[in-house]
Order: sequence, then C-alpha cells, then structure tokens
Amino acid sequence: MDPRLAALVASANAEPQVGEMPTVTLPTGPWMVTGIPISDNAFFHFSAHAITQQTVSGLHPKAQRSLAAEGQSGNRLNDMREAATKLVLTTGGTVDSSNVLCLRDVKFNSTAGEISTPVARVPLHSISAWWITPWEHKQARSTGYFVGVDFSF
Repeated sequence: MDPRLAALVASANAEPQVGEMPTVTLPTGPWMVTGIPISDNAFFHFSAHAITQQTVSGLHPKAQRSLAAEGQSGNRLNDMREAATKLVLTTGGTVDSSNVLCLRDVKFNSTAGEISTPVARVPLHSISAWWITPWEHKQARSTGYFVGVDFSF
C-alpha cells in the first residue's frame, strides 16, 4: 500500500483531528470517488445524523413542525437520534479501520451519472490511484458521423 495513503488514513483517524482534511479523489473500478477523509468515529456520527435527518424529512409536514417546535432537545428527536445511533453501531463494532478510508460529502461518478451520499467507507485495496489536487473531466469528442435514411410509402 502507498505509505502516503496509509498516512492519510492514520491522520483522518487521529483524535483530536487538527484542521480540515483535503478533498481526495479515488478511482475505484468504474467509479471516481470524491470526498473528505474523516475518522471511523466521525463516520458513525455522520451516519446516525443522516439517518435521523432522512427519518425526519419522511414525516408528515405537521409532525415535522411539531418536532421543530420541540427544538433540538425534544424527547422525540432524541429518541430518533438514539435509534439511529444504535442502528449505525450494530454495523460497526470493533473493526480494524486501518484498511478503510472513511469519507464525508461523497460523490461517486461514472459514465452512468453521479451518486451522492453523506458518508462512505472505501476499502483501500479497491483504490487504484488517489490525489488531492483539483481535476477536470473532459468528454471524449465524437469522431464519427451518423447518417439516417427514412423511407415512406
């Protein structure tokens, strides 16, 4: 494994994290993955937050207003946060995170389009290259012509 990539993973997992991590781009098979490295603990925190937000946004507008009126310390919102945290933690446990890069604000790009997610875990063995510099995607220009013929009888 690239020692600089291993250092990036170790730096992202350092507690407390000093400063903002750079956005990284990782080609992994058919996907170009872009995101900001975060620690394993932050991955679980962001996951629970995203699940709670998704749950709240799926509620009827009247229920959303009721939750908003309770504020951030409301019992029902806290119950949702606790349930989301338990759900996320059941997927974790004690795992060796040195072979995984956790990312936030993730975009998966391919020729088929783009998928965005709040967080993702990328196994290091699937990364074929990586960089932190800006990049630009240019569409290949068509080199041929299409001629169509229509017959009407």
